[in-house]
Amino acid sequence: MRLAGGSDRCAGRVELWRSGRWGTVCDDHWDLQDADVVCTQLGCGYALSVTGQGGPFPPGRGPVYLDDLNCTGKEDNLWSCPAVVDESDCGHKEDAGVTCSEMRAVRLTGGLDRCSGRVEIHRNGSWVSVCDNCWNERLASMVCTMLECGTEAIQFSQFVPPLDYNKNDTQWYYSCSSNAQNLWQCREIINNPHLCKNSKASGVICNGHQAMRLAGGSDRCAGRVELWRSGRWGTVCDDHWDLQDADVVCAQLGCGYALSVTGQGGPFPPGRGPVYLDDLNCTGK
Repeated sequence: MRLAGGSDRCAGRVELWRSGRWGTVCDDHWDLQDADVVCTQLGCGYALSVTGQGGPFPPGRGPVYLDDLNCTGKEDNLWSCPAVVDESDCGHKEDAGVTCSEMRAVRLTGGLDRCSGRVEIHRNGSWVSVCDNCWNERLASMVCTMLECGTEAIQFSQFVPPLDYNKNDTQWYYSCSSNAQNLWQCREIINNPHLCKNSKASGVICNGHQAMRLAGGSDRCAGRVELWRSGRWGTVCDDHWDLQDADVVCAQLGCGYALSVTGQGGPFPPGRGPVYLDDLNCTGK
C-alpha cells in the first residue's frame, strides 16, 4: 500500500499493489475507520481526515480494487475489511484519500502571502513552530524551496516585531548536516529548554514572494499601496488608478472590495523608495 499525490508519504490517494499493478480505492462509504487501517499499516499514526471526489489529491490510474469498505479500524490491512472487490462502476474521480497524523508538511503563516511568515511544521497531528536559535539563511532557503516559493530567503531573522510562538506551542529545533536538502533530512529536537531558551519563532520571506501592504492608514485594510520587490518596499503611481485596480489589492489582502481610491493630495502620507507600477489597467478579477 502507498499514499500518492500528497505532500509526503503519510498523505495522499490510497493505492494498493496487486498482480503487478497499482490500483485505487473507491470513496463510497470511505470513512475514518477505513482510513485508520491505512495510516496504521504505513506507520503514519492515525487518520486526521479523509477525502474523496473533489479532494486535494489528483486522480489515479489503473484498476479500482476495493469499494464500499466497512473497516472497524482494527484490521491489519484493507484486504481484511469487508468490501466489494474489483468494482467496475467507480471511476478515478472518486478515488479515496487520507491525511494521517504523521504527515510532515511545512507552511508559512501570518505573512502577506503564502511565501512569507512564521515557519510552522505539521508533526504529530498538529501545526507547531520552529525556534529561531541557530535558524539561518540555509535552513530558511530550504523552506522556500520546499514550498516552491523560490530558492532563497530575502529575510530570515530580525523581524520587527519579533515572531511569537502560539500559546502552548511545542518548540521544534532543526540541526541540519551539510548534505541535507530539506528539513525532513535534518535532526529534529523537541522542547529542549537549552536550545530554545529565550528564543522566538522562526520566519522567512522567500524570494518567490510578491508581498503587498497598505501603509499609513488606520488599519491594515486602508492606506498607501506598497509592494515588496528585490528586498525593498516601493509604491504604485496613481495615474489611471481606479476601483478595478484597487479591488485586486483588497482581494489579495483579504480585505473585501474597494470602497474608494485616493491619489495625489489624499489622506495617506507619501511613501519612499522606488515607484514599481504605473498606468495600471486591471479588470478587478
